[in-house]
Amino acid sequence: MSATSHFATPKEKEERFREYTLAELIPKNTTIFVDLINLTINLLEEVPGGRPRLIEQQRFTHSEFPVVLELFENFPYHSPLADLLSAFGGHSVEYYRKEILRANKQHNIDGLLRPLRNCISRFRQRLYPLGIDVRCFIETGYVLMPDEDRLLR
Repeated sequence: MSATSHFATPKEKEERFREYTLAELIPKNTTIFVDLINLTINLLEEVPGGRPRLIEQQRFTHSEFPVVLELFENFPYHSPLADLLSAFGGHSVEYYRKEILRANKQHNIDGLLRPLRNCISRFRQRLYPLGIDVRCFIETGYVLMPDEDRLLR
């Protein structure tokens, strides 16, 4: 058994967490807190005079997580298909712009987008308890929207 440390280095600690307020998407007095190492998204509620309270936590796969983060980073605007494909597939945005043009010319855009659509379909249900939905703009991209019907209260 190797003697590797499971503690984060100072640089990893700086890059481990991100915080998103996502106004107009999640309820007031709540924050999305993302753990980049454990691939979790946490919905925290601010408690007056106390520590934040965890309302909901969801874990994502290694292929889903970059796509979710891309959507969060672009909120309140849509995330273009090339940006999402880049987050999902690992190539540059420019590469996927060219692939989208090529696929459109060959009438095979569905083949290019199918893995991304499947990925979003899988993680969409894990965003519902956070009060978030993902909506598609046909041939354009995806955007985060509030899902007030499913938000835990």
